[in-house]
Amino acid sequence: MRACSMLIAMLVAVSAALSGCAAIRYEPTSYDSPKPPLKDMPGCLSKGAPNPGDECLALVRADQWWSVTGVKVQKDAAYRLTIPPHQVWFDKGRTNTPPYGEVGNSAMKLFDRYKRQEGLWFSLIAAVVEPGSNLDRKELQSVDIGSAANKDCKSVIFIASEKGDLTLYPNDARGPDGHSTYFYENNSGQIWVQVRQITNTEGAVAIKGPVAAECTPPSNTTVAR
Repeated sequence: MRACSMLIAMLVAVSAALSGCAAIRYEPTSYDSPKPPLKDMPGCLSKGAPNPGDECLALVRADQWWSVTGVKVQKDAAYRLTIPPHQVWFDKGRTNTPPYGEVGNSAMKLFDRYKRQEGLWFSLIAAVVEPGSNLDRKELQSVDIGSAANKDCKSVIFIASEKGDLTLYPNDARGPDGHSTYFYENNSGQIWVQVRQITNTEGAVAIKGPVAAECTPPSNTTVAR
């Protein structure tokens, strides 16, 4: 473990010369993705646990280890996460388009073993975690939303395997012991994610496994004119 920590520390030093751990293309100016113009859709932090058919908007910040949504998921309930278009977030000035991730260049691949989740860099991850506020809360379930989505469908349904708090984050590297959030500190930007607990009828039609991509927009979503 000590040797592993020393290796991470060495890689941290190397990373100072890199542009970032997860990047798709260079973008010199970052900005916060604006709130989608969805009429009468409440924020998830104020809404709390949605009832079947309800939907809310969760704000996810790229520099946060976990972005707490305020949604309390129920075991065996199905949830649809939809990422509105025209959003970006950044790893040290480099642009990523949610929910998708990327394999990374040769420098980024040096850190592959330290990613929080297997899969692509900066892919959007949905995690069901134990209640609380500390960083070392146990992740009861992790769902790679970016890998489950595709270019024509940005809506992904997953079934909660456990009861807990729904949190969202980009897949980045774990830092060294005592500084686990190191690689998140050079991230910036934010995205918005629509969260909806789907009804039993919808679930019976749409879900054929623990995760399903589904392109039909939520029926109760109204775009402001």
